[in-house]
Amino acid sequence: MILERDDVHFLRLATWLLAGAGRSGRVEVKYTSSIALEALHIKVATLDDVSALASLRYQWRAGERGEEGLSFPAFSDAFRHWMELHAASHVPFLGTQGAEPIAMGWLAIVDRVPGPEHFERRSGYLQSIYVTEPRRSRGVGTALVEFMLGHARGLDLQYLAVHPSDASFSLYRRFGFIESQHVLELRW
Repeated sequence: MILERDDVHFLRLATWLLAGAGRSGRVEVKYTSSIALEALHIKVATLDDVSALASLRYQWRAGERGEEGLSFPAFSDAFRHWMELHAASHVPFLGTQGAEPIAMGWLAIVDRVPGPEHFERRSGYLQSIYVTEPRRSRGVGTALVEFMLGHARGLDLQYLAVHPSDASFSLYRRFGFIESQHVLELRW
């Protein structure tokens, strides 16, 4: 099913209503903003999209952040292998305008230790959400996160967490994420 609208509120309603179908990756949203030049297309990505996802990840980490290490061809090959190994635990999302990949995100699903009342316990983490620099502050990140949340709602997760950048805190707060004083981190 493909939805195409210019109203972000419609997008929110549609992703919420179709969350069950979104689990299979069959719901795709084309979000047209008055700011965007072309329709924004967001989908659950597959291995067929590895080149676009690897390109976005490399652009972000090596291009914008200056990380060194693997060349792009080596990174792309290793990234494909990583996606294959983590297909059950990391759901990729891809945003495009026309044929150009412009945004990505990952939903990491973590199986938790069972309990007597809730034997199957899972949580989720939004990770590596990225929008290319020319498309930032134009609603692309909002549409991407909205689509990802619609997908996550159908997975029976106990909670969804994110470690936002300083610049994206307000985005996640608008979706209802709150700061928790029950999380501690030890960074190496």
